[in-house]
Amino acid sequence: MRLQPRQIAGFLKSPDAAVRCILVYGGDSTLVSERIKHLHKTYGVEPADPFRTDTFTADQIASDPALLADAAAAQSLMGGRRIVRITDAGDRVSTAVKSFLADLPGDAMVLIEGKDLKRTGSLVKAVEAADAAAAVPCYEDGVRDREALFSAMVSEAGLRIDNDALDWLSDNLDGSRGIVRSEMDKLILSAGDGGRIDLELVQSVVSGEGDAAADALIQLACSGETAALGPQLERAREQDLNEIAVVRALISHFMRLLDVQLSLAAGDTLDTALGKLRPKVFFKVADAFKRQIRLWPRAGIAGQLAKLEVLETDLKSSGTPGWILCERHLYQIAATAARSRQR
Repeated sequence: MRLQPRQIAGFLKSPDAAVRCILVYGGDSTLVSERIKHLHKTYGVEPADPFRTDTFTADQIASDPALLADAAAAQSLMGGRRIVRITDAGDRVSTAVKSFLADLPGDAMVLIEGKDLKRTGSLVKAVEAADAAAAVPCYEDGVRDREALFSAMVSEAGLRIDNDALDWLSDNLDGSRGIVRSEMDKLILSAGDGGRIDLELVQSVVSGEGDAAADALIQLACSGETAALGPQLERAREQDLNEIAVVRALISHFMRLLDVQLSLAAGDTLDTALGKLRPKVFFKVADAFKRQIRLWPRAGIAGQLAKLEVLETDLKSSGTPGWILCERHLYQIAATAARSRQR
């Protein structure tokens, strides 16, 4: 059985009684683990219960395919339904899973944890093709999924969140479930018991002081603000900002500028091109970002990306102090942008 995204939440709460095998898989490893734990709770079996849970690695099942069927057929010594769990599963367990699904011995529920599995693989296909099995994909959340997660976490913590703060989080806090939860945990801790989460708090906590300092350097350099760059570099040194992190942030920034340039070349308007960016451009730097689009043509961006790759390598291997190399390159970027402004 193949589950559609809209069906997953309902299925996890109340799985089809005919289902004997559930494969939870996908690129979001944190979400895979969360859903496996959720299913243990749904079936009323603790993952660490040695009497009602048998856990096998994929290597164990692959080396002895009959092990799965034998474990599924075994009776619980303490009563109640048992769970047979396979961790780190891949296509190498497909033979054992197909054999189990063809016979369905015993009454144990088989939970398969398949992080980083591809949907086109033999294991996913085998599960999706069986009436007594279900495949639950786990990929990075969409906007609605993130909003639901944010609201649930805030509500569970006994807090309130403003609508504009929720909108900002939905637009800007992308990534795996683990990253999102980590950022939300920091935000909830900062709000305090019974507190209120507003836009100002969200932007200060989620962005982080180090990220804000790096972003300030990037905005000044890419806008050609050479005079203001010096004082900001001094503040960055005082904060002990990591130079490699700055270079990687620069690479990410130029990639976003390139994405917009490619969209413009394909016929999009500037607003449409900006609307496609994820995360969206922070409103406080939106005007500066638009100016940078005019300052940095595709060829200039490509040249900078090549230089930044070399710079990152130099920072890891050169005997020259890292901040000297980083500052020198930031001034070069600012000078290039300044010349572009004068033309």
